[in-house]
Amino acid sequence: MNTDYFYQIKASVSSIVDGEKTTEQVLVKAPTFGSAEATAVAEFSEYYMDIDISAVTRTAYEEIVNQEADDGKYFKVKLNFTTINEKNGKEKIASRLILVRAASTLDAHKLTTEHMKTSVMDYEVAKIEETPIIDVYTAQSENEDEP
Repeated sequence: MNTDYFYQIKASVSSIVDGEKTTEQVLVKAPTFGSAEATAVAEFSEYYMDIDISAVTRTAYEEIVNQEADDGKYFKVKLNFTTINEKNGKEKIASRLILVRAASTLDAHKLTTEHMKTSVMDYEVAKIEETPIIDVYTAQSENEDEP
């Protein structure tokens, strides 16, 4: 079974143009820590020199909404789903994190609502916060190179 996870990569990088050192964060969808790091280095090497990966962390994001947008920031959206235990009638709240690319917090809320309109479960948008993530990449599958 090939399961991909979202890994948040934090790196210190130096610009190819002026050599200025900055810290950047990206999200990589990959099956392993190693493939996530390799993808981040490959993507960073197009724009930066002296790449130093300082952290690779598996995240709890379950999906990304509006990833294809040309501009905007990435917002972490926490959704709370309410379910009722049929045996004892008690309500239970389950949380889920999604990443939304949008121009503003209001747009992120609108895109989340649009994305969730087909959901049959009751939910609420519990929290929206801007993230330092600048882009999202997908690691190339090891099987994609095979004929």
